[in-house]
Formats: sequence, C-alpha cells, structure tokens
Amino acid sequence: MNLTNKEKIETLYASFETGDPTAARLYLKPEYIQHNLNIGNGLAGFSVAIM
Repeated sequence: MNLTNKEKIETLYASFETGDPTAARLYLKPEYIQHNLNIGNGLAGFSVAIM
C-alpha cells in the first residue's frame, strides 16, 4: 500500500494517541531530527514521546 506524505504524517500523529510506534519505524529515518527540544532525535526519541 502506497501512502501519500500527508497520510504518513497523519499516521505518525495518530501514534501519539495509540502509543503504537509502528508508523515511526516505517517512516522515520534513523537520522530524523526532532525540532521539539524536549524530545530526543531519531526513532528512539520519537518512541519515548509517544509512550
């Protein structure tokens, strides 16, 4: 299934509600830079933020 970029972002935002990091694993690159200074960079930082 090919999602548009908008659909990918919507899936990532939904992960904050569900706590499911699957979308982050699929769509974020390891070098992802988080622009919120309270959250770490990369998949690890994003995963902590949604839990």
